Amino acid sequence: MNNHMGRAALCVALAYILSFFDLFKLPFGGGVSLESLPLMILSWSSGPVVGFTGGICLGLTLLTKSSAIIHPIQFLLDYPLAFSSFFLIGFCNKSNNSKTCFLLAVLSFALRSCFHILSGILFCGLFIKNVPENLLIYAIEYNLSFMIPTAIINIFLFNIIIKRLKLQNK
Repeated sequence: MNNHMGRAALCVALAYILSFFDLFKLPFGGGVSLESLPLMILSWSSGPVVGFTGGICLGLTLLTKSSAIIHPIQFLLDYPLAFSSFFLIGFCNKSNNSKTCFLLAVLSFALRSCFHILSGILFCGLFIKNVPENLLIYAIEYNLSFMIPTAIINIFLFNIIIKRLKLQNK
């Protein structure tokens, strides 16, 4: 088995397991968890192509959970595309400084948030009985209420892990 394939399978499986353990969950989907962390490490260690593929695989794997899927495009936005966002971290090779990795991690979460917000704007009316007057503001507030804490926790842990991995490889 190819080293990248084995690493990808392990990281996707770990991300899937972590998706069952939310620190808190919101009523219409989304929550704070560590499921992004294995994808971040996968992209960092194996590059953007493997990271993108791992994100797609996790998004498809999450179909086995009781996910709120109301439309095929919403599924693509909230699952495979959102989780493939971590491919950006793959551009941070092991020789880059921590600031570059941090910036790419922040950009990854920003892109993931954009996919969730777009999904919320497009499909909120199908899922929520009393649709807010300003759907854009509602989608931004709702999604950032869990994405910001998720990003902070995952990026903090990611930085600790890659520093230790860099030290081990010296």
